[in-house]
Amino acid sequence: MNKPILKKSINTALRHGSTWMSGAEQAVRVLNVYGEGGSHPAPEVVEKVAQRDEIPLGSGALLEWLLQWEKEHK
Repeated sequence: MNKPILKKSINTALRHGSTWMSGAEQAVRVLNVYGEGGSHPAPEVVEKVAQRDEIPLGSGALLEWLLQWEKEHK
């Protein structure tokens, strides 16, 4: 029987800490609700995620934007 893959193993393999994984999980949670194909897609969120800037926003800044948007629209 195969052993389950644990988050700790993924973090070790990617050389990322648990904070990084937590942020990724939060982003996925918000996008599963408000992103394209989500249970309650919001055009503003879909547009923001699809946006292609000359200077990309970065994952940390995008996560911050998603969490702030969610807070303001609950």
